[in-house]
Amino acid sequence: MTMMNNSLTAQILTSIGDGVIAVDTAEKIIYMNAAAEKITGWESAAASGIEFSTVFSLYNLHTKERLDSPVARVLQTGAAIGLQDQTVIVTKDGSIKFLSASCAPIEHRGNDVTGVVLVFRDVTRYKILERKLASEEQNFRTIFNSAPVGMYIVDETRAITKINDAALKLLGGERSQVIGYSFGNAFSCQRSFEDERGCGYSAACQYCEFQRAVSLAFEGSTVSGIECTKTIVHNGKAVPLWFRASATPIEIDGDNFVVVALADTTDQKQKEISITKTRDFYLRIFESFPTIIWRTNMEGETESFNENWQTLTGQPVEQALGYGWMERVHPDDKQKCSDRNKRKKNEHDLSECEIRILDRKGQYRWMFCVHKLYYNMSGVAEGYIGMGIDTTERKMAEEERKRAKDKAEAANKAKSEFLANMSHEIRTPINGIMGMIELTLLTELNSEQKDNLITAKSCAHSLLSIINDILDFSKMEAGKLLLQNNTFQPRELLDEVVRTFSHRVSSKGLTWEYTFSNSIPEILLGDSNRLRQVLNNLIDNAVKFTEQGEVSLAVQSTSIGKDSVELKFTVKDTGIGIAPEDMDKLFKTFSQVDGSTTRRHGGTGLGLVISKNLVKMMGGQLWVESAKNHGSTFCFTLPFTIGASVEEKPQLRQNLGEPVLAMKLLLVEDDTVSRNVIQRLLQKIGHQVDTAVNGVEALSLWRQKKYDAIVMDIQMPELDGIETTKRIRAEESDAGNHIPILALTAHALVGDRERFLAAGMDEYMAKPVQMAELSKKLELLSQPNQREKFTAISSIQINDSGEVVYVCAVADSLKDAPSALSGMEELIAGMDDETLQDVNQIEIVAHEIKGLANQIGSDELKSVAFKAELAARRGNSAEAVEHIRHIGRICEAYKKTGLGAG
Repeated sequence: MTMMNNSLTAQILTSIGDGVIAVDTAEKIIYMNAAAEKITGWESAAASGIEFSTVFSLYNLHTKERLDSPVARVLQTGAAIGLQDQTVIVTKDGSIKFLSASCAPIEHRGNDVTGVVLVFRDVTRYKILERKLASEEQNFRTIFNSAPVGMYIVDETRAITKINDAALKLLGGERSQVIGYSFGNAFSCQRSFEDERGCGYSAACQYCEFQRAVSLAFEGSTVSGIECTKTIVHNGKAVPLWFRASATPIEIDGDNFVVVALADTTDQKQKEISITKTRDFYLRIFESFPTIIWRTNMEGETESFNENWQTLTGQPVEQALGYGWMERVHPDDKQKCSDRNKRKKNEHDLSECEIRILDRKGQYRWMFCVHKLYYNMSGVAEGYIGMGIDTTERKMAEEERKRAKDKAEAANKAKSEFLANMSHEIRTPINGIMGMIELTLLTELNSEQKDNLITAKSCAHSLLSIINDILDFSKMEAGKLLLQNNTFQPRELLDEVVRTFSHRVSSKGLTWEYTFSNSIPEILLGDSNRLRQVLNNLIDNAVKFTEQGEVSLAVQSTSIGKDSVELKFTVKDTGIGIAPEDMDKLFKTFSQVDGSTTRRHGGTGLGLVISKNLVKMMGGQLWVESAKNHGSTFCFTLPFTIGASVEEKPQLRQNLGEPVLAMKLLLVEDDTVSRNVIQRLLQKIGHQVDTAVNGVEALSLWRQKKYDAIVMDIQMPELDGIETTKRIRAEESDAGNHIPILALTAHALVGDRERFLAAGMDEYMAKPVQMAELSKKLELLSQPNQREKFTAISSIQINDSGEVVYVCAVADSLKDAPSALSGMEELIAGMDDETLQDVNQIEIVAHEIKGLANQIGSDELKSVAFKAELAARRGNSAEAVEHIRHIGRICEAYKKTGLGAG
């Protein structure tokens, strides 16, 4: 019976699935079933009698430490034990397996322990699955908490059970304040405040996208891509947020939950709103802009118009699309539109055109159109956008201005011609008057006769002064008054001015005070003639309006630099003065303080206007300080360049009784009175004079006789003075000699002097003729050192002082050619397109070139520069530019011949 029981027990142990190992008290294996063999890799026969720890090696999986044998502990304690967590066995083939085991003592007949039995099971597959599940759960937690998308889990009561950090950051709040609450209550949804019960109870909650999505998810549907917005109240401030939400049902431990994911689209949505607002803004501009705006495709077909098209033309926008708008274009302007549609597709410049559009009233209106390529967001050209501005009123205004301008120019031209004619006509009889007075004063006269003639001469000078004032003012108005730049001695100039007024001042019983600062340089560079004119005007007024007391002139330097100085001129009197209310009349054209018909002092009212303008042109300023019955003080400042030396002028004799060199002269003058007066004046000072009444007679006499000089009138019948001079110059060039010609004319307008000298005349004198000036001009021509040069003269020029300079052969006077030619080329190169359209600028450049031509004695360059200057004065820019270019070609030719070499 016992044997049968042992056999039965062995069969049972062998057939069970758990491994069984029995050991004796010496820890030697006495039994091992088949399952134990499979788990450990040891065969029962091989393991029998072997120590248990050799077959059953146990380790901790994490620490890799070998564990004590459980058999030894059972034998020691006599109690059953299990294995520690993470215990693994290393099998015979070295593989590792997780075990679940129970180790208990074998008791025999009472409490005697005869061994230990170990029942164990391979749980490796379960352990791996358990670890995988734990890892997956950990990964889910990590993903849930670390996801950049806000996520939270709600149970069937809609309470939040879990929420990740992204959701808390997005929505605000603390995790402890959120868990267990519904979304609206947890995050203070603005809609939840509408009902005191909170989230889900207000009327607005029934439209909540979150509520609907979560409800559908609990019904088993996955909801994704919901666009929704919530206004969250955070720290008392309402913050609108936009989301893209999804709701997914999940089951946890048999319970139903829903995972809600929120992607923050607030920035994107705000950008979309901003873009939409911008688009709407520009669309409103497109429609509201006070112009017609259109857009075409790349083929030129119009795809859109704003409403202003229909407002202007009456044509519906739908009819205007494509090329329908061409129906409203003026027939003469359709070609412009066709050209616009044929433009190149790579055109980037702004295109412009002006066309006429038929409006709703059947009248054509001018439209200024601009259009340019436009590009889409990818930078690809899609067509053209254009804008049309109604310029009808402006066009009409321009035409009116043009008519007014033409009318003003015609009036100005007529005025200039009138002034020129009046100057000529007035100067001619004055010439006779003053000439006869001069001649009569040279005869034996009693004191009364002499006084009468002196008074008449003074009246004639006053009349001439008025004419000169009017001509100067005319030049200023036309912008034709040019300044000269010459060296002069300021003390000498001031002394001459003082001497001029000394007799008048003393004759009125006035005291004359004159001071000149020692700090003023001896030589200055500027327009001395215009400075003299300003001083004469101011001092003349001071003497005129002062009956008792004194008149003073003071000159002082206000600042001195290395190369420049500023002088202050003060003219002071103790005369009638000026009341404050009359101050504004001083510098007004044709205006005088005393404008009554009984005024005591004469004048045109132009003197102060001209003086102020001259001072301004020279870079200074003029002002006055005065009080009624307390005199006046006129001050002005002027800048000057400090000069190095003054050009020496020929010494003229002081006594006009006998000329140094009597000359044989030919006088050409058509006016009988002027001819007789001038002839007698010339004869009076010792010259031999033949006369001719026109150019034809002059040419005949010149060919027959030898003259030292010719005094030539300009305006004459049959053949005038200019043409006569040209013929003389043409004929004498072959003979190799040169006769000086003095232009004597009543023409005294701007440009006359240059015009006559450019025609070949050597000197110029405006009528009326004054004996002293005429004698001076002729004396310059009569000096032996000048006459000896006549045969070698290549050209006769005008220096900066306005004096005649006789230039000998070019080869003898080209030492300054390189710098002068370079200066001309720089002036020409500096003329841009804008300058070439400005006749005033051309005139200035031509004048500077003329001065440079003087330095090298080139009559050819000087002549062409004169022509450019005169053409500019006439307003003929095309002719002036051509002359300037001709100068450039002459300079280049000079350089090629070596004359321009350094």
